[in-house]
Amino acid sequence: MGILKRLVVIDYLDQTLKLINPQIIGSSGVQECIEGCLSFPNRFVKTIRPQRVTIRAVNENGEEIILTGEDEMAKCFCHELEHLDGVVFLDKAVKDTE
Repeated sequence: MGILKRLVVIDYLDQTLKLINPQIIGSSGVQECIEGCLSFPNRFVKTIRPQRVTIRAVNENGEEIILTGEDEMAKCFCHELEHLDGVVFLDKAVKDTE
């Protein structure tokens, strides 16, 4: 019998987060981002993301945790959790109207 888990590891600045079954439980604000991904080397697009994101997950010790990220970390939470649903940052690209 298999065990279904959705796993994300985020290594940002001096913080490594290991998140099991993460889900966004709140967001607020808006920020314009320039976003890239290791899956698509040398590709960058403009995206619109929440400025603040709160997630719930289980950590590597089996404990439920709630984390809030702002600015770059909020973008990172959205980006990485979308990967779990098969969504990549290119799907979120904003077309310039200029």
